[in-house]
Amino acid sequence: MHNAPWMAAQRLGTEAFTSAADVLNATGWVRTLGGVDAYLSLRARAPNLSVDDVHAELASGQLRVVPAARGCIYLVPATDATLALALAERLWRKRIPRDLEKAGSSLAEVEALGAPILAALADGPRTTPQLKAALGSRVPSLGAAGKKVGISSLLPPALRLLEFQHELSRTTVTGRLDTETYLWSRRTEDDAAESFVAEALAQALATRLLRWFGPITVDNASGFTGLGKTPLKRALAALGTPTDDGFVAADQQLPAPSPGPHFLPGFDNVMIWLGGPTRFVAEADLDRPTHIWGMSKHDKTWRNAKHTLTRTVIHQGRVVGIWEFDPDAQRVVVGAYSPGLPAAAEAEAERVGHFLTTLGNARAFSLGTDDRLRARCETVRKTS
Repeated sequence: MHNAPWMAAQRLGTEAFTSAADVLNATGWVRTLGGVDAYLSLRARAPNLSVDDVHAELASGQLRVVPAARGCIYLVPATDATLALALAERLWRKRIPRDLEKAGSSLAEVEALGAPILAALADGPRTTPQLKAALGSRVPSLGAAGKKVGISSLLPPALRLLEFQHELSRTTVTGRLDTETYLWSRRTEDDAAESFVAEALAQALATRLLRWFGPITVDNASGFTGLGKTPLKRALAALGTPTDDGFVAADQQLPAPSPGPHFLPGFDNVMIWLGGPTRFVAEADLDRPTHIWGMSKHDKTWRNAKHTLTRTVIHQGRVVGIWEFDPDAQRVVVGAYSPGLPAAAEAEAERVGHFLTTLGNARAFSLGTDDRLRARCETVRKTS
């Protein structure tokens, strides 16, 4: 697959977007990790979008933070919230009965917590710890068996089920994206959960995937959504046009990709969508070190990376360098890769640094620390 169509679909550097919801509708849902990567992904596609703009859309409900692809938490436009929840629910219901059984519980016990939770929220929103305190002994610990499958108590799956049923909605406790602490509220809107059979769900997703990520292969579509390949293949074939690189939308007209430079976070759709960032890194740079997200049995280099926290500089569809925010100097530091940095990189680094200073945070995820930022800065400084 050639990089140019893909980069064009992702609309990096586009000035036309006037809202974060427009960005997400055009280029795809954005993963949230409780850090600032979601802000950086939005900014890369809408440079004129301010932090206050994003927060205003969150406050008004134009943006929602919900479970979505593979059950992970994403920032989505409100118009896609029902679809995102339906996707996450389908995947959740496949595994939750088995996990609950291993923890010595059942889905029936989870469902029984619904009424007490809604009653506890009658007086207003609460965080998960506040709900746990209010419910007391009605939410017993699942002990060691529960910890083995990642379910310490029945409260998290009960909240997730009520969210799928559109009884509850979550908002961040700060009204920002750089946190994973949520407030739970009873929903008053008339938006009952929509039921999607497998084919309808695949069709709705394929419509969006073709717009966001075309040209797209069935493997890529399955990897992103977590759905099986058979319904996705049928949906893409029905809605798209096959090419050597995958399916494209029949009526898709894309602008010429902006050359850059674009300063991307590690968890950007460009870096994670096509099975990892390797295709964007020059052969001469593939054995350079990178900060891989999660455990890896291999050397922590670009050659082996699927998900990385290393922030990249993209120019003309290639990784031409890496960058990080120095928490001590309060500025962006940049290191060049073999293609070389364009002259405009220095000015863009200053703009990104100002953006993060305004945001007041540069951490990639909720458990990130300034020491981890410093370690990644050191990697950048060692880049020649």
